Amino acid sequence: MNRTPHIIDTNVIIEPGKLPDQILSSQEAECARACTRFLNRLLHAPDSGLVLDRGWEILNEYRRVLERQRRENGFRPGPTEEFLKWAYASMAKPPYEDLVDLQKTGENTYAAFPDDPALDGFDPPDRKFIAAACVHPEHPPVTEGTDCKWLKYREALSAHGVRVDFLCPPYIQANYRHKFPGEEPPDLP
Repeated sequence: MNRTPHIIDTNVIIEPGKLPDQILSSQEAECARACTRFLNRLLHAPDSGLVLDRGWEILNEYRRVLERQRRENGFRPGPTEEFLKWAYASMAKPPYEDLVDLQKTGENTYAAFPDDPALDGFDPPDRKFIAAACVHPEHPPVTEGTDCKWLKYREALSAHGVRVDFLCPPYIQANYRHKFPGEEPPDLP
């Protein structure tokens, strides 16, 4: 059976667990539903693989952010909890085909992150996902939910063979306009 590896930004797993009073707009509510549908498909597809790293950078971030979300905001059980259990179970099942070495070179810096001035402003904690996409032999795309900053760097990432799949284009573009006033967001397919 062919496997489909996935690299997933943390907000994709957090969004489905938000409580209704934490959702700020109808676009964010639709984004939470899109992230939920994505996680449900991922969890129930027998060919799904999750790209993680041997140093536990990605899995530790998932756990840390989820714990903070629970503590500070409360959290609705569901696909997020299922996903985390699935991710931990994936690490325990040898041989783990989608386990990569990130070769950390410093705090939030990785040998595989492209050395490109156009990416200098890219969010340091998210660089692990880019490094994972670069070192994985299949170079799977990074799935992004709500972080509009990824849209700002999409072309520069693409120049290095890194693809980004946006689950919530309307939300991302609206957020982009808010975060970068006067800048029109790039088009999304």
